[in-house]
Amino acid sequence: MQPFGVKVILIEPGSYKTNIWSSGKQVAVKSLESDSPYQEYMESIERYIANGENSFGDPLDVAKKIAQITSMDTPDIRYPIGRGVKATILVKNLLPWRIWEKIIISKLFKK
Repeated sequence: MQPFGVKVILIEPGSYKTNIWSSGKQVAVKSLESDSPYQEYMESIERYIANGENSFGDPLDVAKKIAQITSMDTPDIRYPIGRGVKATILVKNLLPWRIWEKIIISKLFKK
């Protein structure tokens, strides 16, 4: 995109207090219905989110970071923001995807 005068920036936020999973989107709502094959998984995700919600950041911090970046002449390409994000990115770059995926699944879907 650079040849067209467009700067591409990656904002990589961690967990923030938003309604991304409960905003009434059809996929999330349908996934929680009793006849959905995804019900158990969505309920696990909701429990995981609820258990960690107190440690989630304020989405206003992400908005402020975006505003700050837009005023820069030569911004970096990546901006990790939020608790534990830099460490998560580092681990994801070091581990093969299949191992990272097992870690996430084990955290989300433990019985």
